[in-house]
Amino acid sequence: MQVVSFDPQETSDALKAWRVNGVTGICAFNDEQAIGLIHASRWQGVSIPTDVAIVGVDKPPWGALTEPALTTVAPNAEQIGQVITELVMAGLGVPQPSQPT
Repeated sequence: MQVVSFDPQETSDALKAWRVNGVTGICAFNDEQAIGLIHASRWQGVSIPTDVAIVGVDKPPWGALTEPALTTVAPNAEQIGQVITELVMAGLGVPQPSQPT
């Protein structure tokens, strides 16, 4: 894992380093980072998805406007909230309702 800011040069440097190390797929923290990587790939002549696959997370409607179109996943906020709530409640020692079998 590598943390990359939204700085175009830093993003470009990270992409270059990953490619040198044989990375062929990147899952970005969010769609903004993924779009930055797509932009950096153009500077470097890297073909998406032929040379490297890039996936974002958030799935905003404008992701389809990138070239190539951004591959993205949409997290299920309700399910994430439920899991976090259950973990917090369990950590506090609150009894959990029985799950249906």
